[in-house]
Order: sequence, then C-alpha cells, then structure tokens
Amino acid sequence: MHYLKKVLPVLISLLTIVGCNQSEKEKGLGTTTLPADTNLGQGKRQTIGDTRSAAAEQIFLEETGRIVLLELEMSNVSLQRASRPELKAYTEKMMDGTRKFHDQLQQVAIGLAYQLPGSLPSRLQMQVDELKKLEGQGFDLEYIKSIHELQSKTLDNLHGAIRFKKGPVQEFAVSELDGVNKMLEQTVIIDSLIKKANPDQPGDDLLRIDRKHIK
Repeated sequence: MHYLKKVLPVLISLLTIVGCNQSEKEKGLGTTTLPADTNLGQGKRQTIGDTRSAAAEQIFLEETGRIVLLELEMSNVSLQRASRPELKAYTEKMMDGTRKFHDQLQQVAIGLAYQLPGSLPSRLQMQVDELKKLEGQGFDLEYIKSIHELQSKTLDNLHGAIRFKKGPVQEFAVSELDGVNKMLEQTVIIDSLIKKANPDQPGDDLLRIDRKHIK
C-alpha cells in the first residue's frame, strides 16, 4: 500500500503529459475530415461550378456558331435564287448583320481559346442542298421560313447565355440581344409580305405565332 501511494502520483503525471502532447500534435496536424463549409470545401465546389460554366459557354459558342454559318450559307443561295427584289435586298442587309455578329462571336471564342465550327456538319449541309433545288416563290417561302427559325434559335441561345456568370460570353449575349431582336423583326415583316403575295401557299403565319420573340 505504501508503494502504491508513491507510484500513483507519478503515473498520473505521466498520463497528463502524454495527453497534453497528443493534444498539441492534433492541433499541428489538424483533423482528417473537413466540414462542408471549410475554405477547401468551398474551393472544390467553386471548381465544379467553373467547369460547368465553361461547358455551358462552349456549347453556346458551338451551337450559335453553327447556326450563323447555316444562315450565311442559305443567304448566299438566296442572293442567286430569290424571286422577289425586296427579298434579295433583305438578304443583303441581313447578311451584313450576321457577318458582324459572327466576327464578334469569333473574337469571344478566341479570347477563351476555343475554335468556332469552320464548316457545316453533313445534316445541316443537306438543308442547304435541298434549298438549292427550289426556285421562284417556293424558294422564297422556304428560305425566309428557315431564316426565321435560325434567328429564333439564336435569340433563345442569347437569352440563355445572359444567365451565365459575368464574363465575355455573358457580356456578348447582352450586347447582341437587341440587334438580333431587330433582325428577327425585319424577317417577320418580309415573311408577311411574301405570304400576302402567295396566299395559297401552305405554311404557318410566323407574324402571328412568333411575336413573343420580338421585344
């Protein structure tokens, strides 16, 4: 008993020292699990968000670039095949705006180290080839219908890109939205004129069903 009284205080002191050393060691190394709100956890989530944003921007650039190429290819055909002088005049004016739009889009893509499509995929080239087979009033109706659809898709893409995080793509979408709206408005007017000149031709009344795109 006398021996235990001498040894017990020594053991308690040793255990206290070991506990303190272990606590200091844990402070130096940190824990092995990170709470969700640590800086590292936030950084990881930010990286995922950036990756998704970059992917969405790339999709926008690729799809919009392809649409613009198709517009220009079809419009080149229109300069040769359109039967109405007002449609040819519209085509020339529209192509000027579309080329400027494409040039600006190209600059945004270059700044992001991305290459816009340089040619049409076969499925879209087939649309151009089919358009080349048409003549006269049939061509006029099909061309303006196709251009209207393409411009509407571009407008939808711009509306989507406006919701991207602030950056070159989002700023491009904001700056180009008004111009595409005005271009689409001119397309609707020309479409209406062509339909009035060809009342027996089937087709949707674009002036009626697509006013939602004009703001």
